Parts: sequence; structure tokens; C-alpha cells
Amino acid sequence: MLNKIDLLSEEDLNNLKENAANQNRQIFFISAKEGLGIDDLMSHVWQEFANLPINQPAQLLADNGNSNDNHDDEFPEMEFEYVR
Repeated sequence: MLNKIDLLSEEDLNNLKENAANQNRQIFFISAKEGLGIDDLMSHVWQEFANLPINQPAQLLADNGNSNDNHDDEFPEMEFEYVR
């Protein structure tokens, strides 16, 4: 996700989109301030959420599938479990 696209020129934004496409990367270009791209992003989030197994822990997106990452250091006093 790339926010603040309202601050970019149309040419710069198009270049970023082209680079993302050339690298086969799915990037959501949004402007929270202007509300641009939010619907596409949220549709994708809900679609991914719906695909999670029911009552199974989900990995944090920040993990990128690497279960060796430990986020307990950031909030040691909290316990997190993500389930659908």
C-alpha cells in the first residue's frame, strides 16, 4: 500500500504504477485524505479475511509468512491471537 498519492504528480504516480506492474507486485495506491483507492483496498482486505480458515490463528501480515519473527518485543505485556 502506498499512501499520500495526492501529493504526487500524475507522471510520478504512473511511473510508480508501471514499476509495480513490471515487478509483478500488487500495490494499492491510496490517498486517505482524498479517499482515493480506499474501496479497492478494503475490498481486497475483506476478500483476504474471508479466505482465512475459521477458528484458526492467522499470521500477522508483517510476518510475510516468516514464523521466526517475534513481535512480543514490541508489546511484551500484551498477548495477541488472531482468529476468524
